[in-house]
Amino acid sequence: MREQILEIIENSVRSLDGDIVSAIDFSLGENTPLYGKDGNLDSIALVNLIISVETTVEDEMGKVITLADERAMSQESSPFATIGSFTDYIIQLINESEAK
Repeated sequence: MREQILEIIENSVRSLDGDIVSAIDFSLGENTPLYGKDGNLDSIALVNLIISVETTVEDEMGKVITLADERAMSQESSPFATIGSFTDYIIQLINESEAK
């Protein structure tokens, strides 16, 4: 599941505006910064990324998740900071939804 989610995130990032994508160093793998002090995504790009990832996770994995909610925004460390933290957050949401 982790590899599939990593691929979904990376493909979704690559589908964003070319200027934003060209500034992102994917060679860092899961440590690739996305949003925040080290990231290259502005708030509009982050919203577009979230929508793309939510849609693709539902289409490819059959899982309905909501990434942009009060819980995500209130965390001390943003789940959107890096590709790895974003992946961890998605896995957490999927696991929680399956446990219900």
